[in-house]
Amino acid sequence: MKFSKRTQLTVIVCLVSGIASGLLFSIEPLLVPGAVFGLLFALVNLDKKLRIIPYVIASSGIYYIALQIAVRVGNISASDINSSSELSLIIGFLVAGLFGALALAILTQLLSSLPVRFAATASTTIVGAVAGLVFYLSIRFLSADSGTSLLPVLIGYSVWQVAVGWSLTASLQKQSMK
Repeated sequence: MKFSKRTQLTVIVCLVSGIASGLLFSIEPLLVPGAVFGLLFALVNLDKKLRIIPYVIASSGIYYIALQIAVRVGNISASDINSSSELSLIIGFLVAGLFGALALAILTQLLSSLPVRFAATASTTIVGAVAGLVFYLSIRFLSADSGTSLLPVLIGYSVWQVAVGWSLTASLQKQSMK
């Protein structure tokens, strides 16, 4: 499978964004990861540059809501992720990933002046839900031996942002060809 230059660049900036988000999460977990992803993704994928700032703001809000979903549905206490049941954590991260990808898919289509298409939205949403689950699993199993660690968070953010960024870009390109 051959990827376009835009798709390749998106994967690279989403990887950078995932690493930056993981590093910055420890400093400011509430908005920074969404803003970093929003900025880097929009710079590569939005042709109308005046739409970058609204995309960054909306992406920050979407991330904040997704984080709240993970915390509330996952029943995560402020002091310890391990205080919650395995099933509630899985559901929390799955629903958070699903919500974040769905909201970003709709936002991306709207700010790209494309009609919102079910197929494009559904595929990105499924990718986001699975990536949300992988995010949780990276935290759960990679930090099991060492308590909490930066590496699982970096991997979690990177997996989610690369997967969703790639899916969003692929959907945009497919829709633009129609």
